[in-house]
Amino acid sequence: MGKGKGNSDSIKGAFDTLVGCAQIISTVIGVIALIVAFLGLAWVITHQETAIQVVRVISGEPTATPVVIVLPTGAPLPTYTPYPTYVEIIRVPGYAENGFTFNCKIDGRYVITIDSGAYSGWPSDDHPGYNGWRTRIHIYKNRSVEWGSRADFIEPVRPDYAIGQWEKPSKNEAESAALGMNITVDLQSGDYLIFMPIDEQDSYSDNRGEVVLNIELVSSP
Repeated sequence: MGKGKGNSDSIKGAFDTLVGCAQIISTVIGVIALIVAFLGLAWVITHQETAIQVVRVISGEPTATPVVIVLPTGAPLPTYTPYPTYVEIIRVPGYAENGFTFNCKIDGRYVITIDSGAYSGWPSDDHPGYNGWRTRIHIYKNRSVEWGSRADFIEPVRPDYAIGQWEKPSKNEAESAALGMNITVDLQSGDYLIFMPIDEQDSYSDNRGEVVLNIELVSSP
């Protein structure tokens, strides 16, 4: 009886030991699984790649530019709207003796660019004294057009800014030469600019053509 009982106690002890080891192994596996899951989540957070799509709307009024951030899973995040930006397209006809007035609505730095066009101070290319086409525009900031003498004529003088070129033999040459020319102007809300074609005072009515410009807000305080 004593020998048999000893063997039974030995088997029971071994079994208890195995059960204890299994419990320890199970606990270790669980801890490892939690660690792996945590590291995986951390990797996703720190290494996720985002796609940013910027949609830009061109109009004559300030327009918000939505920025949509999309995770790799394709699930969209909320849309964030940064400071409004806009591009305004203006046309300055050669016959506009009062010019074209641009009213600033947003503080910022603006780039004014010649997009297309040209104008002529003569009613036709075969008119006596014809001297070609030009893209020259004088710009006055927060003040009226200043008239003065230039080459024995009274015309707009001493602008705050100027853009474009003087006479070229043809409309196409004048337009090509000035395409993309630009200037940078800092404006505040309430400021205004007068864009003025150049000709002798009281002689604008028979002028031909126009200059098209883009006014773009590129940065703000």
